Amino acid sequence: MTPSPSPRPAGRWLPFLLVIVLAVLAVGGLFWRGTPTEGGAGPEQGQIAPDFSARKLDGGTVRLSDFRGRPVVLNFFASWCDPCKAEAPGFQALYEQNKDRVTFLSVSFHDTTAAARAFAADYGLTFPVLLDDTGAIGAAYRVRSLPTTFFIRPDGVIQYKARGAMTQEFLALEIEALLGK
Repeated sequence: MTPSPSPRPAGRWLPFLLVIVLAVLAVGGLFWRGTPTEGGAGPEQGQIAPDFSARKLDGGTVRLSDFRGRPVVLNFFASWCDPCKAEAPGFQALYEQNKDRVTFLSVSFHDTTAAARAFAADYGLTFPVLLDDTGAIGAAYRVRSLPTTFFIRPDGVIQYKARGAMTQEFLALEIEALLGK
């Protein structure tokens, strides 16, 4: 009678599986579409908003510091982002209601000029749309998901940072808070 082979202990495969999992995670990190940045989570509530210069979709350039002394709603979006599409009509409606009191800026993040132009046309955006084709502005703000919106006080300090799509009602409440109401 031939002895049957003894089963291999389960613990013997554990190191091999661990190496496979770590390799998959490492390779996945190489292909992640995010913007590489150094250090922490980026500018947060109570910190000064990083200044930047960007091309406007309709021509010319703008600096964030041009709006010092006025509240700013700074929204990062992309044309392919479904939550960005969902919140765009609310941004336009509230811009129309508040354009004399608040500056609205949308930053097209890692998108083409043509795609940003089509997005702005599709949603009737009449406030400035800025182009961040290199990702430098998003890197300065440590944008990791879209949409991301910063509510910046007149003194340049970030009052609130919202990740994800906002309803028009929530956006209106944050604008009122930004205006100190």
